[in-house]
Amino acid sequence: MSFRHTAVRILLTAGLLGAGMSTMARAADPVAPADPSGPVVKSFGNWNTSCQDQKIDDKTIKTCHAFVDVRIGEKKERLLYLGIGYIPGKTDGSMFMLAITPLGTLLPVGIQFAVDDKELAKTGFAVCAPLGCQTDIALTPAQVKTIRSGNLMAIEFRLAAQGPVKIPVKLDGVGKAIDSLPKTK
Repeated sequence: MSFRHTAVRILLTAGLLGAGMSTMARAADPVAPADPSGPVVKSFGNWNTSCQDQKIDDKTIKTCHAFVDVRIGEKKERLLYLGIGYIPGKTDGSMFMLAITPLGTLLPVGIQFAVDDKELAKTGFAVCAPLGCQTDIALTPAQVKTIRSGNLMAIEFRLAAQGPVKIPVKLDGVGKAIDSLPKTK
């Protein structure tokens, strides 16, 4: 199975998990899932981690990632879901970053990531599903180091109805969240 296909499956699970999470309202202690077989979520500063057993290619593997879920308005509509994790099946410590933006994102424009006002990456979108439009990228060790040592990540994309959107994501806790993730075997 390709990295992109696996990342999409992880993201869709993550998107379902994130439905009740907000960057503005999180418990300081780990959140116990309502279903004992469901995801286990822990908080690290502004970031959370989620681990869950998933069946992929007739194997059950533990998938984990660090994430933030940015929601707005009274209905807490998702504006951005951003996740970072180890690439499943790779044992060299390779990591990926994935993002979900709302439906209505202008796909040709793509999405840009910057850390402390320095460009980190720019990419197109992979797929749009009912949860939103998704992109994922393999991160280089230098990009991971930049994220871990940064203070603020800015994510930019364009919505058809509202125009340009720039979302600031504090990187407080991202290093501890990444450190808590089990490496893939």
